[in-house]
Amino acid sequence: AMLSPAKMREFLVPCYRRLHAFLKERGVRAVVMDCDGYNNQILDTMYPECLDGIQPIEIAAGNDPEEILTRYPGIFIHGGIDKRELRFSREQARTEIALRFRTAHEHGGYIPHVDHGVPPDIPLRNFLYYVELAKGFAHGEDLDNYEPPCDLEQQLGPLEELFNPRTAIARAYAREEQES
Repeated sequence: AMLSPAKMREFLVPCYRRLHAFLKERGVRAVVMDCDGYNNQILDTMYPECLDGIQPIEIAAGNDPEEILTRYPGIFIHGGIDKRELRFSREQARTEIALRFRTAHEHGGYIPHVDHGVPPDIPLRNFLYYVELAKGFAHGEDLDNYEPPCDLEQQLGPLEELFNPRTAIARAYAREEQES
């Protein structure tokens, strides 16, 4: 952490405590902090009196969603899917994604998604697979057996065919008109 827990308690906690109370009095249901890096020192110092949740849960920084959900009962977190695992095979991506959704199903209070932005070395087709797999898991599909239809990948077309955003937008609007 950039500040020690003692300095956080001295300088940050009083302000965050007032802000948290102010927001709660006005009906805000969840006060969530954006915090990069390893989160446990901040959570030890500021949860639950200053915040209700924290994001993103970066795996590369040593965070473990299951450990956080166990150690801080009632916390809300999101992130925790290691973006680096999307670089490789679909099986490797599937293992990571299923692990995080299993944790979410067991504990609650957790929305799994990639832990930060998706870097440029993630193949687009792997990212689309992640999106459809996560959507299926979020809708209750079986974590061990579900295989997504890969509709997004099919819309992308052959690798030689470059993605044309104008065509994609036109198709999307045509689909909306048909559904209306």
